[in-house]
Parts: sequence; C-alpha cells; structure tokens
Amino acid sequence: MGAASGSKVVVTTRSCQVAEAMEMTLIHKLCVLCDSDCWKLFKYIALKGTKEEECRELIEVGEKIVKRCKGIPLAIRALGSLLRCTRTKWYWEHVLESEIWEWDIPKDDGILPALLLSYYSLPLHLQRCFSFCSVFPKDHWIIKNELVKLWMAHGIIKSEKAKKDDIEEIGEIYFDDLLTHSLLQDAEKDKYGNIVRCKMHDLVHDLAAFVSSGDYHSMEVENSESLSVNCHHLSLLVSDVLSIPSPLCNEKRLRTLLLLCHTRMEALPDSLFNHLRFLRALDLSTQIENLPSSIEQLKHLRYLSLCRSKIKELPEFVTDLCNLQTLKLINCRNLHTLPSGMSKMVRLRHLEIQWTVKLIVLPNGLGRLTSLRTLCKFPVGDENRGCKIRELKDLNLLRGELSIENLERVMNVNDASEAELHKKSDLHILSLCCNDKSDEEWRMLGNDEMERMKSVLEGLRPPYSNLKELKIKKLCGFQVSPLVGGFKVFQSS
Repeated sequence: MGAASGSKVVVTTRSCQVAEAMEMTLIHKLCVLCDSDCWKLFKYIALKGTKEEECRELIEVGEKIVKRCKGIPLAIRALGSLLRCTRTKWYWEHVLESEIWEWDIPKDDGILPALLLSYYSLPLHLQRCFSFCSVFPKDHWIIKNELVKLWMAHGIIKSEKAKKDDIEEIGEIYFDDLLTHSLLQDAEKDKYGNIVRCKMHDLVHDLAAFVSSGDYHSMEVENSESLSVNCHHLSLLVSDVLSIPSPLCNEKRLRTLLLLCHTRMEALPDSLFNHLRFLRALDLSTQIENLPSSIEQLKHLRYLSLCRSKIKELPEFVTDLCNLQTLKLINCRNLHTLPSGMSKMVRLRHLEIQWTVKLIVLPNGLGRLTSLRTLCKFPVGDENRGCKIRELKDLNLLRGELSIENLERVMNVNDASEAELHKKSDLHILSLCCNDKSDEEWRMLGNDEMERMKSVLEGLRPPYSNLKELKIKKLCGFQVSPLVGGFKVFQSS
C-alpha cells in the first residue's frame, strides 16, 4: 500500500500451486545453473585460495562431480563445503563414485543425492545433531545457544576430550561445523561478530526429516483432536489452541515437547505429565498461571522453559528436578519468587531470568550452584532476605552477561571483595546498578555513605581478560574513566 506507483512485487516459491494461488501476472520458472556457472560456484567454495596449476587433478574430478549436481546451487554449495575440507584426489573420487548417486529416492521426497552425501560424510555425533534440527518447523529461526542446550539435554554432545566444564563450547563447535557444511544458512551475528541464530533451507530440512526416520516432528495443531503422535521429539504450533491436545495426555514415547508459538493457553491439565515421564526437554512458553504438580515426576528433565508465562511464584517442587540443566524464565513479568530450595539444584547450568521485573531477590544458598554458566541478573538481598553479594564467590563459571543490582544494599564493604568478580573471566558484559535515586537523594546520603559506595565499587574488581563492556548505572557522583583495562565503560546517573 505504501509503494510508489508502478512498483512490482516479486514472490519466490518452490511450488507452482502457490504461484497460481497468488494469481501472478507473470510466472517465471527458474532454470538450473549452466555448467560454467556451476563450476564457478563449486570452485569458489571447494578450491578457494588455490592456484589452478596446484590442483589440476582435483579440477578434473571436481568437474565430473559438478555435473552430477544437475545445476542445483544448494547441492553444489553442500558438496563444495564438504570437499574443501579434504583436498585429496582419492577422497574426491570416493565422493564421485559413491553409490548414493544411484539410490532410488522417490521424487516426492525431494531429497538430493548431493545433500545425502554431505550428511553421510559427517561424523556420527554431527549426524545426530543435524537430525535433531528437524524438530523445528521450516523457516524457523534456530537460536544457537538454545539448540546447544537442547543437544545437551539429550546427551548428544560427546567427545573424549570433553570435560563437564566445556560442553557448551563443544556444542558451539558442532553448530559451526554444520554451518560450515552448508547444512545451516542465513547466519546472523551480534555486534561482536558472534553467530547467534540461523535457518535451515527447506530442502535441507526435508533431508533432516528423511534421515531421522520420523523420530522428530513439527506440526501445526488447529484443534485438540487433530494430533497424532508417533515420534520421540515433537514441536507444536498451537497459537490458536486454548488447551493441550488430548492425545498428548496419554503419550508415553516423547522425549522432547516444544510449544514454539505465542499462545493464549492459560492452563494445563494436572495429569498431563503422568505419562510423559521420560521427557528431557520441555518448552511451556505459554500464558499459564500455574504449573501442574505432575511436573515433579519428570526426573529425567534437563531443559525447562516457562518464558512469557504468568506464573507469580515458581513452586517448590521444581527443585526436585534433580537433573535440570537449563531453567528459562525470560519475560515472566509477574514472577516475584523463586523456590527457597534452589540450592539443591546443583546440576543447574543456566538460570535465565531476563526481564523478570518483579523478581527483586534470589533465594539464599544460590552460591552453591557452582555449575552455573548463565545468571543474567543478581539482585543483592537486604538484611532480612535474599542472596548477599558474597554468594557470587564460587560462581566462577559465569559467562556472557551479568547485571548486579541493588548495590546500595551492600552494607559490608568486605562482602564486595569476597564476590571475587575478577575470577569470572568468561564474563563479556558486566552491569553494576543501584535502585533509582534522584541526584538530590544521592546528595542526602552524606559523605560517609558516598565513601561506602565508592569502596563497594572498588572492592568489586571486574575481570579484565574477556570483558567487553562495563556498565555503571544509577550511581550519581562517581567519576569513571571511559576506557578501563581495554573495555568500554558506560556510566549513567
């Protein structure tokens, strides 16, 4: 409606039926790439950085491989990504002569032999990681760190060299490997150049579903009776459904259940999880106000997301989920209380509480969760309740971003130094905040109080090694250099 007169709209699709339904004035069917363009694309990917005289034998084999791709760019990219890692003639000939080119695959499946070759050339652990991606619907943005946490929940990330301390890093390497093999695409980066999310091409998604033999499935549910579950891993698009589909209440096979869309669902049947006892990953990002007590039975659960829910208090029985690694409470704007027994959850690695505006204290004993990698905010407790800042002392595996709030509650200056922030070497962004105070209120504190706050800041001693940003907020009267230790300092009163 806002376009200039004479503008044109170009719609791309792989389906002629879609084009006809759109009532296009002109339907242009794209042809496959010509041989010369196929070779240019393949050479750019597989032989980039080499001179022609250095790889004449590879060029001869590569030209034959390209002809087998039949002009399809995605197939050329996938094979080019595969072969650039091994520039030896025998391996290229092995790919050229593979029996996969002759497999009798039904045309309706839309599976390209070149993509199958790329898949079967992956090591076993990457094949499992790739197959898992088919649990997401087509055209879905796959968040890198969330995918890694789901892989962790199912024990997919394995390595003889892996230690418990670096399993997330190995998962990120797996993700980057899939991206390198062109099995993931459209990678987006944050302002520091780190890849944060990507998509999977429709044809690659078809391949992932094909090789997973139907064990992973994503479906849109229009009514509670339209669901048939015959898989172990399921994602549901349930934006217009007000209750859990009844077939799920009797399902016993599921290991993954993800609700991926914003939904108006406000309640869950209390018996829902009586049969789903083997769940390892559960996403209930709905508008529910209470958790069914049957969740307590999910002893195998590693991943639990309650993002955007209306829950006010997280029930105490959540602390009985002894294997939980990831607890997501992002944007739970009514949440004001976490269970007092959270110190029992010693296997918890990620506690995500961004935008929980009413959560102003954390339960005592959080410092015992020494496996924590993610703790987005840490509101300092007062004299009567909540975590004191010194409980940060042993949380040296924290990474990413951390916001320490309510610093005015630190009455003992020694507590600040006991937090040992300088040992949290994997933190990239650190925020130091007080409650909102006007300039007049800060001036009324007096010199002694101002000196105490200054000593608190000096005692915190942020880490210097990997920190990119240090934010000091709502502290009036303190002067800080704009560049300290090589990282940026942002200060606001």
